[in-house]
Amino acid sequence: FMIQGFNEVNLARSLAKDRFHLILFPTEECNLRCVYCYEDFAIGRMPEWLVEATKSLIKRKMKGLKRFELSWFGGEPLLAKDIIFEITEFAHQQAKESGCKIYGNTTTNAVLLDVKTLTKMVELDQRRFQISIDGDLPEHNKTRVSKNGKGSFEKIWTRLLDAARTDLDFSILLRIHVTAFNQHSIQHFLDKYQQYMGNDPRFSLVFK
Repeated sequence: FMIQGFNEVNLARSLAKDRFHLILFPTEECNLRCVYCYEDFAIGRMPEWLVEATKSLIKRKMKGLKRFELSWFGGEPLLAKDIIFEITEFAHQQAKESGCKIYGNTTTNAVLLDVKTLTKMVELDQRRFQISIDGDLPEHNKTRVSKNGKGSFEKIWTRLLDAARTDLDFSILLRIHVTAFNQHSIQHFLDKYQQYMGNDPRFSLVFK
């Protein structure tokens, strides 16, 4: 049977008692002010009481699980790295004690995804990342701007190059935003991507 986009396998997985998927916003704040963003940034960091409550939930849920997945979203989640690491380290230890496999993914603008942070995330099995790109430097910098109005492309591209130079086991999905105004810029970016990451199976693209 079908329920609008979900087949039997999808439904069975979503209802399985041995799987649990937790999506967390460690902060709603962001270091970018993308022109099309819908967030109002009204809520800041996750308070300490909620961090502890989340850890209690994880401990209670972990018993009997075969698969536990943590997804980090925001805002920009890496603005609250300490919260991410605290909760993830706790979940990692609980999973180890319970014999449960832990997986993780992070939706990030990558400005703060330096090699040290990437290494720590990979060590904690938070290996998958989704990063948005609005084309090559000129067009990207018109839409994905920092709080001080400067473009973000150079910093993000540096983070991607630094990640590509490592031998870390990660997966980066680049979400390429295509509009009526940036097609040529997209092609320029793809030429650059092909040169530096096109043959690296850790990197992939999706067009939106």
